[in-house]
Amino acid sequence: EGIAIARGEGEDGYLVVSSQGDSAYAVYRLSDYSYAGRFYVADGDATDGTTETDGIAISLANLGPAFPEGLMVVQDGMTPAGTQNFKLIDWRRIRAALGLD
Repeated sequence: EGIAIARGEGEDGYLVVSSQGDSAYAVYRLSDYSYAGRFYVADGDATDGTTETDGIAISLANLGPAFPEGLMVVQDGMTPAGTQNFKLIDWRRIRAALGLD
């Protein structure tokens, strides 16, 4: 229930696909469709991680001081309160976690 393209310049960029079975996200390079890695959105101090993703979107635009290189928005299908919400993830953190250049 989630697929998004993080488009860079030219043929550069990444395809990000949610994995419903384990609440993870697989990342593939657009240039050659090679596997770039996998990540999870884990629990943090201010919010819970993602479970049962219901959708994702990515923008690599400068969206201000909090997201200068873009962000990924995840519609989280389940929270401890039993409701859905959205997680905003700094694209820099995803790149750093996967060692993407």
